[in-house]
Amino acid sequence: MRSSLLPNPNFTLDFVLAEFKIIPVGVELWISSFINPGALIVLGLTGLFSLLLSWLGYTFAIRRLSLSALGFLGFSLMLAIVNSVSEAFAYEAFWHQVQVREISWFGLCCAGVALGAGCGRMQQSAAPVITLLIAGILSLVCAGSTVVTMTGTWISREHAWNSGAAPEPGIADIESKWVRDSWEKLADFRGTDLRK
Repeated sequence: MRSSLLPNPNFTLDFVLAEFKIIPVGVELWISSFINPGALIVLGLTGLFSLLLSWLGYTFAIRRLSLSALGFLGFSLMLAIVNSVSEAFAYEAFWHQVQVREISWFGLCCAGVALGAGCGRMQQSAAPVITLLIAGILSLVCAGSTVVTMTGTWISREHAWNSGAAPEPGIADIESKWVRDSWEKLADFRGTDLRK
């Protein structure tokens, strides 16, 4: 991204305007971090567990949990924007966005607990409770199948991993020219082989 938008960055008005074009990339990443099937699983499981705990007599500060969820999600939005702008100066990599997804996950957990605790307080209608129970059971099934799939992928890639480089398609590592050049200089300085 940096090489196409900012090949020779100078702090001019054009440079600043180019940075504003990158902000939607961060917002898109932020939205994708909590609008996906995994987010539904997190909401379902945390909602189910907090519902069960509320039936056992535990109480939750629903307002505080809701505000915490909003705080985590708001902070992850700001971090996503900052990361996308900083990638314009360096390089794109999936690990630059890990914190955004982690903080969004904390926000989703708080929201799920608040949702489950809120349903636990609703004694008048069984519909929200039944809906949450079904969502929680489906989330358990989905989470279990995800673990099985992940384990199968590990086992199938074990031979490639043990025999050398085992790249995963779609995950860029050191493919930008700037990073590749830096890696070659470091490998030459250390006297080690280049990573393939």
